[in-house]
Amino acid sequence: MKTMSALAVTLSAALLSPPPGTARPTPRIDVPLSATHGVASTLTTAPAGARFPAARHAVLPSRARTHTRAPKRLAPAALNGVVKQYCGKCHNDTMKRGNLTLARFDVASPFGQVDVAERMVAKLRVGMMPPVGSPRPAGDTLDALALELETRIDSAAVLDPDPGRRTFQRLNRAEYQAAVKQLLGVEIDAAQYLPPDTKSDNFDNIADVQALSPTLLGAYLRAAGDISWLAVGNAKASAGVAVDGERVALIDIDRFMHASDPNGVAQGLPPVRVTAGPHKVSAAFIPPRFQGVVQDLISPLKYSLNSTSNAVAYGFTLLPHLRELSIAGPYAASGVSETHLRKRVFSCRPATAVAERPCAQSIVTRLGSLAYRRPLTDEDRAGLLSLYDTERRRGGTFENGVRLALEGMLSISRRGSRSSSGRRPPTKRCCRRRSAAGSRNPVGWSAR
Repeated sequence: MKTMSALAVTLSAALLSPPPGTARPTPRIDVPLSATHGVASTLTTAPAGARFPAARHAVLPSRARTHTRAPKRLAPAALNGVVKQYCGKCHNDTMKRGNLTLARFDVASPFGQVDVAERMVAKLRVGMMPPVGSPRPAGDTLDALALELETRIDSAAVLDPDPGRRTFQRLNRAEYQAAVKQLLGVEIDAAQYLPPDTKSDNFDNIADVQALSPTLLGAYLRAAGDISWLAVGNAKASAGVAVDGERVALIDIDRFMHASDPNGVAQGLPPVRVTAGPHKVSAAFIPPRFQGVVQDLISPLKYSLNSTSNAVAYGFTLLPHLRELSIAGPYAASGVSETHLRKRVFSCRPATAVAERPCAQSIVTRLGSLAYRRPLTDEDRAGLLSLYDTERRRGGTFENGVRLALEGMLSISRRGSRSSSGRRPPTKRCCRRRSAAGSRNPVGWSAR
C-alpha cells in the first residue's frame, strides 16, 4: 500500500512538471485528514530519486495546534485595557460598529450587560474578533478575556438563579391527560373535554397557536370539575355500576322474540354486586350464535329490528345485535365507597371538627406541590384554601371542600397553563433544577 501511494505521488508530480527550461512551480498536495497517518508514512519513505521531497510539502495537523490548555489568568484591569485598545476603536460611542459600544464596559462587573458579555464571548471563542487584518494581542490574551467573562457571568448567575419570565402557554390534550394521570393516577380521555388542538408544522404544543378562547376556558373548567368529582366521589350521584371486562350473566334469546314484543327484546338481569371504583364493561353476542355479516349488499347497516314492525328491506339486518347497554346501581347505597383515587387524595382523616381545616391544609399542600411541581408559596396555599373555606361556608362537607380545592388545582388558571409571574426584563440567566422545572411547566412536563 505504501509503495502504491508513493508511486501515485511521484506520478502526479511528473504530470504537473512544466517543460524543460521553465520555472517549475512548487507542487501542492492535499492530504485528507482521515488518511493523514498513512500518507505521512508513505511520503517520508519515498525513494531518494523522487522528483521532489514529498514530505516537505505535506501539510499535516500539529499536535501542538490541537492541544488545549487553560490560558494564563489576567487581572480585570489589564483586560479592560485590552478591550479599550483592540475593541474600543470600532465599538465606541462615535463609531458604534455592529450597534455596540464598549466605552463603559467593565470586565470586573459585566452583570449589567450580560447580553453584551455573551456576545463578546461568542465572537472571541470562534476567533471572529478582532476582525481578520486588525491588530490582535499577543499570546492567549483573548482566551483569557473570554474565560474571565464566562467565569464572572456564571458566578453572578449562581447567586441569582432566576429563570426569568415565561409567557402564557396552555396545555394541550396529551399534556393535560398525562398531568392528571401523574397527579391522581387515573386515566382520562382528554378528547371528551377539550376541543382538538391547533397545530403548527404538525406540532400541537406551540404556544403561538394555542389561543385561549372563552369556550376553551369553559372546557378546562368543566374537565376540572368532572375529574375532581371522579377522584373524591359524590354520594348524591346518579346510580351507576360497571364490570371489569368479565361476563357476569348470560341471556338466552330467540331470534323471533320481537314478534311478541312490539318494543323489541327487553330482558332484565338479577342484581350484580361489584366493588366500587372505575371499571370497564362490555357486552357482545357469543359466537357462533346469531353472528354474521349484515344482510344487505347495497348499503351498510342503517336500520335494525328495533322497530314496531317486522320490516325487512334494504338497510335492515335480521341478525341480533347490541344497540345500547344501560347499567344502573348501586341501590340503597349510603356514603361513598373507598377507592384508590380517594386514598390518593385523602392522606388524613379528621376525627373532630377542629382538625378538619389543618387536615385540609395538609392535603392541599401535598397535592398542590405535585400539581405545580414546586413547593407552594403562601399565596398559592391561601388561594386553594379559600376554595375549601367557600365550600364549607355554603354548607358543604369536609370532602366537598377538598374537592373544590382540587378542582382549582386542575383548572386552567394553574394546572392548565404554563406561565411565570414577574415583570423583570428578559436576561440570560442560569437556574437551579427545581426552579427550571417549576417555571417551565407546573403540570408534569416529563409525564408524556
